[in-house]
Amino acid sequence: MTGTGLVLSTALRVEVRRRVLLALGRYAQDVHGVAARLDELRNPLGGVDQRSRVRVRLPSGVVLRAEAIDDRIEAAVDRSAARLALLVAAALGGDRPARVLRRRTSDG
Repeated sequence: MTGTGLVLSTALRVEVRRRVLLALGRYAQDVHGVAARLDELRNPLGGVDQRSRVRVRLPSGVVLRAEAIDDRIEAAVDRSAARLALLVAAALGGDRPARVLRRRTSDG
């Protein structure tokens, strides 16, 4: 886990690890590495935003990435980890969440 513009305290590292493991837990045996990067960004409208980038490597060698920006680092980590879980589910096929499977069709 790396960070730019943020102090990565032990408590923050533990919290980020916990949130990512919760999101990806059901795919733990299908993931061959997880990396997280946390950044503090200047908002063009004033203020500071927090960015979370999470990356996983699948057994096939495919690397999946997800990013989220929020005013709180915890929310950014939650959103990026949830997006990554959906990407992993789609890449692995089979046991996908219902949100990924539902698509609107023109015939009703």
